[in-house]
Amino acid sequence: MEMQFCSECGSAPDEHGVCSNKACKTRHPYRKGQTKTSHDPQFASTSGKKFTEKGKKIVPDCIQADKDEVHIKQYDIARLQTLIKGARAEGRLQVTNKRLIFRASGFSVVGATSLQHEFSIEEIAGIEIRKEARINGLTTILLILLLYAVQSILNPIFSAVYNYKLLGTIFTLLLAAAAAFLFFLFSKQPILRYIILCVIFSGLPLSSLRSINNLQSVSLIVVAVFFFISMLYMVFAPNLVIRILTKGGTPSVEIRRKDSIFSFQHNEYTGFAQVMPGPDTDLAMKELGAVIREVQQTGTYNEK
Repeated sequence: MEMQFCSECGSAPDEHGVCSNKACKTRHPYRKGQTKTSHDPQFASTSGKKFTEKGKKIVPDCIQADKDEVHIKQYDIARLQTLIKGARAEGRLQVTNKRLIFRASGFSVVGATSLQHEFSIEEIAGIEIRKEARINGLTTILLILLLYAVQSILNPIFSAVYNYKLLGTIFTLLLAAAAAFLFFLFSKQPILRYIILCVIFSGLPLSSLRSINNLQSVSLIVVAVFFFISMLYMVFAPNLVIRILTKGGTPSVEIRRKDSIFSFQHNEYTGFAQVMPGPDTDLAMKELGAVIREVQQTGTYNEK
């Protein structure tokens, strides 16, 4: 049996072969998927409108339920993004009494984007979820280039302050205080935090280290520590891999970032450069296997 999905919104067809989503502008074209699986890395809407699926259940709010299908459990499990393309999506994993569905909906500079995998609940043999940290080589290069550019512009300007010993000491103390304050203030905005700390780091008297006093030395160390922590936070990116194992000869499906240009292989997987843990990742690692097994055995799940 070969399933089909609307190329506009991802919904399944009704009994007449047209899109079952009444709100969908396109009521006829479909993308063919694998048997019982929609596996198109990034079928996208070109409407330019941001997806409004945040907080909704995949079934029945986003796609049509099968006959007698009911929601069991859903996890806000992943964040997917490709910074260069301006693409970002929120990945949800839902268990129903009939299916296991992963759906990521979001937006990019060219419009809305969606990704969907689904499996019959009876076909699931196991699921692997792995969280880890990885070095992002491209990000590291871009961060170093940004630091070099900011220092080249601002360091000559700031260096004039250090012609006056007292003023230079006060200035470095202010830089240290600003670095500590802004590091915590922008803890949830790591890119903006790095840019701000780049500016502060560029104000340090790096060209005259031998002539600085003790207060300036302490201030320099404080700024450097906060700056390099913010940089390492960007370099060591959180990474999520979800591997869904199926029974029989059907190959497993991996929900993970696509291979980089430096990789020997060039698998697309989700089509996103980064796949990071979501708010419910730890909860899913703890209970998802038990949920799937109980649904397979009883057709339902009782919260413990």
